[in-house]
Amino acid sequence: MALKQIPISLLSLGMFITKLDISWIDSPFMYHHILIKSQKQIDKLIKAGVKLVTIDTAKGKDISIAQDSKEEDQCLKALMIIVSIHKTQKSILTLVIL
Repeated sequence: MALKQIPISLLSLGMFITKLDISWIDSPFMYHHILIKSQKQIDKLIKAGVKLVTIDTAKGKDISIAQDSKEEDQCLKALMIIVSIHKTQKSILTLVIL
């Protein structure tokens, strides 16, 4: 059993969830052990307020490097836009990376 806790934003089809960060009573599903087969399931989890899920990579897909890279690319593009705007306005941008 290879368990990983991931943010809901990285959840994708084919992953097997073993735990949610919300109570079972607040969950849109009767069980927290579920194979993700549709985007509709992910949408229900998001709507229920799920932020983190624990997946079992032995029973389903693992997160892929492509997903991580895609998220990093989106952040870098957003950062480049912010820097560009600030340079245009001739203001100084101080970045704090947490």
